[in-house]
Amino acid sequence: MSKLNELKKITQKLSLLYVEDNEDLRDTTMKIFSSLFNTTVAVEDGQVGLNSYNEYFRDNGKYFDIVITDIEMPNMNGIEMTREILTINKEQKILVISAYDDKKYLIELINIGITGFIQKPLNLEQISSVLYDLCSKFAEEQEIFRILKFEDDFKWDNKHQDLSHGEFKVMLSDDETKLFALLADNLNKKFTKSEIFEHLYGPDKKFSEDEIENIIESLQEQIPKSIIKVDSEFRYCINS
Repeated sequence: MSKLNELKKITQKLSLLYVEDNEDLRDTTMKIFSSLFNTTVAVEDGQVGLNSYNEYFRDNGKYFDIVITDIEMPNMNGIEMTREILTINKEQKILVISAYDDKKYLIELINIGITGFIQKPLNLEQISSVLYDLCSKFAEEQEIFRILKFEDDFKWDNKHQDLSHGEFKVMLSDDETKLFALLADNLNKKFTKSEIFEHLYGPDKKFSEDEIENIIESLQEQIPKSIIKVDSEFRYCINS
């Protein structure tokens, strides 16, 4: 049980998308996942899974930390969904639940770029073992990238949501902090002004381009111009 407790220390801050068409298995396994992860969304097929993946990003400004999916499902199978998700976010951690007779899919899934497999039949010990290996590496990666360093000794602390210049904290407004955090948590991903606005204020507030431009301009006055990139379509990102 000590390994399970260690796992919980890591997963309690992570989010999970679980895709499984078998309702009984989904409900049973969700009891395990819900006890481990901070946020767990369970859906019944690949199409709903893909929709939920995109909706979570729109609502939270970041992707699920881990996706766990079955292979054989109606509407969109696990392979098709996995391919779509990795097109959206090539760094996504994906575990595929596979049975003995799924061997014909394994090479394709490996070539697509999945993270690993969980073998059926599912049980707590096996799930915990696979998740522990994955989440331990995930935690190490998160720690490595917790501090983002930029030119002129500017640093962003992801954990504390602080921007500093040398030994001094850069005093950002709440909106400026949220904007920088959105870009820093999603390196290389480009955001339009409307996407930034919705992240800051939610979907119900009327979009104001001037308001977003003022926030971006104010933020860029306090940091090197090279940190936040803008393309010809006025989409913003921070490059890794």
